Amino acid sequence: MRFFIWIFLTILSGVGLWAVDRREDRKSGLRNLMERAEAGDPKSLFDLATLYDRGFDSIPVDSAKSTALYISSALKGYGPAANYLGFRYYNGDYITKNVDSALFWIKKAADAGDITAAGNLGFLLSQSTDIPHDYETAFKWLKKAADAGLPSSFNVLGDLYRQGLGCDTDTLKALSLYEKALEAGVPETERRLIAMMGYKWQNLSPDSALSLGINYYNLGAHSAAAELIEKAAEAKIPKAFSIIGHLSSQGIGLPYDHDKSVEYFFKGAIAGDPSAQFIIGELLEFFPDIITDGLLKELKEEFNPDISDLDELNNPEFWFGKASEKGIFDADSAYLYLFSP
Repeated sequence: MRFFIWIFLTILSGVGLWAVDRREDRKSGLRNLMERAEAGDPKSLFDLATLYDRGFDSIPVDSAKSTALYISSALKGYGPAANYLGFRYYNGDYITKNVDSALFWIKKAADAGDITAAGNLGFLLSQSTDIPHDYETAFKWLKKAADAGLPSSFNVLGDLYRQGLGCDTDTLKALSLYEKALEAGVPETERRLIAMMGYKWQNLSPDSALSLGINYYNLGAHSAAAELIEKAAEAKIPKAFSIIGHLSSQGIGLPYDHDKSVEYFFKGAIAGDPSAQFIIGELLEFFPDIITDGLLKELKEEFNPDISDLDELNNPEFWFGKASEKGIFDADSAYLYLFSP
């Protein structure tokens, strides 16, 4: 028993020493940072300012001190400090709001090569209600930011291309930028995409609408995907039925609707989609009465399936067999098939 107590105390003492070491490392790092800041290192001034913004260890929250440090760093040409200081002036955070000072510092950062500042400057010059719009200058800075891969610039630059502001109208470039923004997960992209392309999608062939819808689903643009795939479903494309069933069952891109989900999965299964055939098999296995007589009669009339014994439509093994003929043996493979390009 004493042996185990000794081991336990040894472990605790080790943890205690580790914690002491961590505290000493933190204090040492803080001393080094403050020494570099006192010596005038621009990045250290900026880093120290961020600590005064939120408080850290022995450093109290002090917005006046942090602002002074941001100014010192920005005066030495450090881009992130100038950019952040500009937004303090623009928002009036811990400093008197001054739009001219905001533009001065953000432009200074952008001129120094700070890509975030370039995107911010382009945004303000094209979107802000406090600043006269200068679309040509905004376009220059946004393009620089987008070319450098700054995700937040993709949508705003896309808007300029879409509306021909500060540049020639170019919907292809706008579309490319919106799709980059989708890939990067930038908010509000899908709304822009639908506003620009929604009416054009009406002219797509059903197969093209399905392919594009799956692409947008995989990019996370679920409402756009639903709009396109519903068009394909109107043409009775089997996979489109199945995807509408999935979207309705999850409330993704479409309102949650259990009955619609079952109906469209069943449509997809009868039309020959193996993913829907597997899903219908699973549903019937757990809920034998899920296919109502009314739905069965309606879909028999719509699709007139070439099946000698129509009662098989209520047999899960029949549907599992159909799905397996095309290599679908489980839910994972059904899902992968459903959303493969």
